[in-house]
Order: sequence, then C-alpha cells, then structure tokens
Amino acid sequence: MKKNNILSALLALTLLIQAPAITAFAEGETTAPPSESTAQLEESTASSEETTLPTVPAEISPSVDASVNYGSHSINAMVPMADEQDYTAKAKAALLFDVNSDTLLYSFHPDEQLYPASLTKIMTCLVSLDLIAEQGIDLNGIITVPEDVIKRVDPSGSSMGLKGGEEIPMIELLYGMMVQSANDACMVVAQHLCGSEEAFVEQMNQKAAELGCDKTHFANVHGLHDEQHYTTARDMAKIMLAAIENELFATLYSTSSHEVPATNVSEPRQMKTTNYLISKAVTDSYYDSRVIGGKTGFTTPAGRCLVTVSEDESTGMKLLCVVMGTKMEVASDGYTVLNYGSFEETRGLLNFGYKNYMGTQVLSEAQTLGQFHVEGGDAETQGKVQGISRAVLPAESTIDNIRYEYLLDDGVLTAPLKEDQPIGIARVWYQSICIAQQELYSAANIKKAVPIAKIPDVDPARPQAASSGIGHIVMMGILGLLAVIVVMLVIGNIRNAIRRAQRKKRRQQRRRRR
Repeated sequence: MKKNNILSALLALTLLIQAPAITAFAEGETTAPPSESTAQLEESTASSEETTLPTVPAEISPSVDASVNYGSHSINAMVPMADEQDYTAKAKAALLFDVNSDTLLYSFHPDEQLYPASLTKIMTCLVSLDLIAEQGIDLNGIITVPEDVIKRVDPSGSSMGLKGGEEIPMIELLYGMMVQSANDACMVVAQHLCGSEEAFVEQMNQKAAELGCDKTHFANVHGLHDEQHYTTARDMAKIMLAAIENELFATLYSTSSHEVPATNVSEPRQMKTTNYLISKAVTDSYYDSRVIGGKTGFTTPAGRCLVTVSEDESTGMKLLCVVMGTKMEVASDGYTVLNYGSFEETRGLLNFGYKNYMGTQVLSEAQTLGQFHVEGGDAETQGKVQGISRAVLPAESTIDNIRYEYLLDDGVLTAPLKEDQPIGIARVWYQSICIAQQELYSAANIKKAVPIAKIPDVDPARPQAASSGIGHIVMMGILGLLAVIVVMLVIGNIRNAIRRAQRKKRRQQRRRRR
C-alpha cells in the first residue's frame, strides 16, 4: 500500500508539472498573437480610408492648407465652390463670399487690378475709425473745415457741400463719407486726423498691407481717377470684411438716409444713400430686403462698382458681393439711365448664391474622427478637432457628397500620447474641393503597453510541441524515472507474490507430514 501511495503521488506530480504546458497551449488556440491583431486593425483602417477619400491632387502635403490652395475656404481660396460656367458675370471682376463660413462661393477675375472709384471710401472710413479710436477723438466734437481743403475739392465729384470755416461734428462727416459718398468730407477728415491727405493715404496703404491686400495701392482718399490708385475684387472684399467688424462702420454703411443738423453756415442737410439696394427713396426698382449695407463707386475709367453685404436666414448664409467695372446703359437722350449695371449684377449674383447653395456645419467642436492604431500603445485612439468649421454646399447635396481625410504626423502614431496632443490634420472634401481643414488631436491618453512574453506557436495536432529546450529534457527525465520506478514496483510485486506462493506451499507440505 505504501508503494502504491508513492506511485499515486508521483503521477499527481507529473500532471502538475504538465499543467502549465497544457494551459499555454489552450491560450495559444483562443488568443491571436498581438502582431496579427495589429495587422488586421491597420488593414481595416487603410481599407476604410481608401473608400472615403476623394480623388485629389497627389502633391498636396500635410503642411499645405488644402482648404485654401485646393479649396473654397477663406477669402484667399483658389477654388471657388461655384464654377465660372455656373454663372457668367457681366463685369470686369466679381466675387461672392459667405461671411458665416469663410467660403469663396464664386469669383471672376478676382485678382485683376482695377480702379475702385468711390469703393475707396470703405478704406477711408475704416482708417478714420481706427485713428479716431487711437487719438481718443470725440465723435460729437466740432471740426472746423479748413478753407484750403475745400479749394482742392474737385467740383465734378460728389460732395456734401462743406464750406471753409464751417463747424461740424466728426460723426456728421463720417455719415457724409458713407451715405452721400462725399469727397469733401473725406478730405476734411484726412486733414484733421493726419495733418495732410498724403499722410492719411500712407495710413491707408499701411492698413491695406496689414490686411493682405498685396495688389492694392491708394493715391487719394476719395477714389477719383489716378493711374496709381487701384485694387482688386478680392482685396476689396478683405477691406470690407475688416470694416464690418467695426460697430460704427456697420451703422454707417447700412444707413439709407441721414439728416445733418444745421451748422454755423448751413441749414440742415438731407442725405440719401447712393446704394439703391437698401433704399426706395430714389427708386424702388433695385430694393432688396436681404441687403444689409454697402458702398457704390463710379468714374468713367472704373465703370460702375458696388460692394454689398446681405443675409438670408433660410440658407444660413451672409453673402459679401463685389462687382467692379460694370457698364451703365443710358437712353438716347444721354441722361435717362436704363441699366446701372452694378445693381443688376449684384442682384443676379445674390439670387444665384441663395438659390443654389446652403450653409452647413461640417466639423463641430470636440468632434471625434477616425480610429487610429498607436504603435506600442495599450489602446487605439480617435482623433478630434477643437473648433467649428462651416461651409457652403450645393442645395441638393447630401452627406454622401462629403469625404473626410486624415493625415497623421510622420504617418504613424507612437505611444505614449497625451489627450489633446496634436497628431495630424483632418480635411473635409466636397468632390475635388477642400471645404475645411483643421488640426487633429488625440482624443485620449494612450500609455505604453506592458510587454507580454510571446507564446510559441503550437500545432493543434501535436500539443506535445509546446514543450521544448531544458523543460522538455527535464520532463523526459522525470517520465523515464517514473517508468523505471513503475517497472521496479511491478517486478517487486511479482517477486512478493512468488514468495507468498512458495511459503503457502511449504506450509501445506508440513501439514501433510503430520
């Protein structure tokens, strides 16, 4: 019995020694090696991206803002949402821009240098407001009109009839500048703020450079013709975008009529806007309730020019429209205007924009995008953006027309990653037009993965292959020893049985003798 107990204990020990190898083999069957799981994830991610990316120029790199250079985002965009074939402009240059989404909707010769005429006064007013704020000037403070300035005013241009020695509040001169398009008001304000028109013009050109208007040069404050006085439709849009950020400018450019109080030399003056899109006072033929405000311009070399801002809540768009160099049609009497050109062209562009396009949000604050493998990480991560991106899309478009592209820094993510750490860029495409681009950030903290010992591959048909090396030798030795012990025990049992049989036989023989 004792020897049998020893045998049982040895067998149990053998099974205990074999257990780790069996467990390891079972885990190897049910758990894929880490390298295989990673490969499947990368293959799945790559496949997903391939099916969502649009056809885009191959030379675009992550360092390039594709939404500007290959898209419609920002006033500097190179690819408007609308094609020139979608609308034919009847002007030397035209531009349609959605302020709400910074989307260039349409452009025609946007960078051609042209004469701006009285569109100049948008910049004159903007610089005036800047200097007034810097110098702490009271808008209701009285300005005395210099006699020498009035003598230099071209009588053929528009004016508010200022007289030398007239005492008038600064705010009234600003109204005259933007409502009446008064050249005399511009010259008086420039002289008062900078000491001379020339010094004020320097401020205008400096402001133009600050706004990125690199194809613009001003030679005067009113816009009367000068060969060295020019701009572009795109630059005028930049100037207007900066101007409408000023609260007082927003009031001035949207005023359809204004009464200037009596002064020391003048009775009250009634002023009416030259922008017929916002007023019915002269004619109701052009009035458009969508138009908030704007500025007109005209000289014979410049043609009819107009910059307007309008809004349509149903489309979610706020459109800035620039037209330059339109032709005015006059009746045979040489006086009656049949077609101003600028009003008609502006209305046509606004109708085109509001009818065919809608504003939409394509990226939202903290929106998560994509699923990305992190090399050496304990988990995958998603990307996220940190701002809102709006765009303009054709009215009939759907979400299926939108494609997202993700470009990771260096093409791979490596652990550890911190939440909100930049990891690449996200681009949004409509067909072949990039409509938005934002930096992409990690949505979570990703730690380095804890190293796991690699389990050797095992052939399911040959589980014994899980043992190898020293462990295999030890196992074989133990099994051999057990076999020897078992054999010895069996032989011992046999000998004992033979001895018992012999003793029994001898006892029986003794009994017979008795």
